[in-house]
Amino acid sequence: MSEDLAKQAQIYSETKEYQRAINLLTEALHEAPISIDYYIERSTAYQRNKQYNEALKDAEAAIYLSYIKKENEKKGLAQINRGIALFYLGRIVDSFYAFKKAKETISNDAVLDSWFLKTEMALEKMKDQKETTVKEIPDFLELEPSLQAEIAKIKCVTLDYKDEPNMSAESLQENIKPLIHTIRHEWYQTDQAVIIILYVKSVNKDTCKTEFKKKSISISFPLPTTQENYTFELSELFDEIDVMLSTVTVFSSKIELQLRKRSLGKWPTLETTASNTQTFNNKDSTKINIYPSSSKHGSKDWDLIAKNMVTDNQETGDAALNKLFQDIYANADDDTKRAMMKSYIESNGTALSTNWKEVGVKKVPIQPPTGMEAKPWYN
Repeated sequence: MSEDLAKQAQIYSETKEYQRAINLLTEALHEAPISIDYYIERSTAYQRNKQYNEALKDAEAAIYLSYIKKENEKKGLAQINRGIALFYLGRIVDSFYAFKKAKETISNDAVLDSWFLKTEMALEKMKDQKETTVKEIPDFLELEPSLQAEIAKIKCVTLDYKDEPNMSAESLQENIKPLIHTIRHEWYQTDQAVIIILYVKSVNKDTCKTEFKKKSISISFPLPTTQENYTFELSELFDEIDVMLSTVTVFSSKIELQLRKRSLGKWPTLETTASNTQTFNNKDSTKINIYPSSSKHGSKDWDLIAKNMVTDNQETGDAALNKLFQDIYANADDDTKRAMMKSYIESNGTALSTNWKEVGVKKVPIQPPTGMEAKPWYN
């Protein structure tokens, strides 16, 4: 667990084995990639190991995360680390600016007061004092790409990036818009059950609270990265489920909900609407070719889509077929696009699949037309 790694790193720091502490904190950040504490602790270890550029990067990552999570005290601690790193890099003006910002959130701190006085005295000795080159909050695009990806993945915030050299905290806050955390999910079905998969790692099964009702489900749990409570719910399932036979299973990388249907047959959508309730027919639904989908409004019937496109298409022959494939691809979700590309490339254009669960786990073989044989090509 990341907490154990961080505790061991602290022991190494106390015995001045800073590189070992850095290695352990790096592992901890792999498990909790947006932890402010781990970035601050690793920044401190880098600074004590005289790796000042690395210390600065981690301090600025902690500052950015502190702002979007509104952790004022940690924001101040991160600014102190930033100021120390900048001082040792010879950027005295920027260092003084960082300590000044730290004082806005931290008071009566001996370490901060000492560094503030030290940089103030250094500034007085400088003949040419230049303008600060840092902003109170680092730009999102200046963060490490791996951290950018993690922030984008969990959608902590959307940031309308503005390239303004002297953006104030107030103007930046106007551009930070909190969003509800979202977790990627998909669902598929058999005649007997609907299976919903939530892609979230390292959830403690003891913290999951699940409620099954005849026409609705709800599951909530703390997010591993932020401990913020997350709830996934469907308030109006397409048809009734058997509450007693429905189950939830927590894996290391996902949560799987299995909803047992009270009536056999395929559902055209996961949730009900006025129109699909009237047209639903279990006997006909077994003909639907449905693949897993992340859409709450239903899996896509690609056979029906293809049929409609062929009917509407005015072109004929290869041109019509190519346009059909282009239209399917343009309207598909990410998994379907990946399946189409992988199957087409690996089969040398002899097969095309929209089912990522099927083609994603194996190589797609070449499927020559009937009566023909596939042979290797040599240059």
